[in-house]
Amino acid sequence: METTEPVYATTGSRELGAVSNNDPQIQKWNKEYEEALKELEEEKKQVAMAEQWNKVCENDVNGRFWWDEPIDDMGLEELEEFVRAMEELKKNVAARANELTMANDHFGNQNMNHHLDLGVNGFSLENVLF
Repeated sequence: METTEPVYATTGSRELGAVSNNDPQIQKWNKEYEEALKELEEEKKQVAMAEQWNKVCENDVNGRFWWDEPIDDMGLEELEEFVRAMEELKKNVAARANELTMANDHFGNQNMNHHLDLGVNGFSLENVLF
């Protein structure tokens, strides 16, 4: 009884059946894969931001957010912390506005021909919650 083993024709060191990274179809699939990864990362960011917003909503006191609380009864240390938190919130809002503007421009909406370039990176409300 004879066993049949596959025999591969080779030219030089490459097998004829081997797939090349220069193959246009492989390049197309790689590009689609990279685009899908970018979309996944963007969706993960959206989920994270939604979760942060939910945390903000959970932390509202007496039907108000922390930034709506009256400051008349705050002591000096509380007021200083409040000011720091408000400045952080302002930076986060500016950064998010910049991200949304750039994303809007990226997806083809040319109605806005400028970016809110405020020089702020990142978006995290966790740093400003009391």
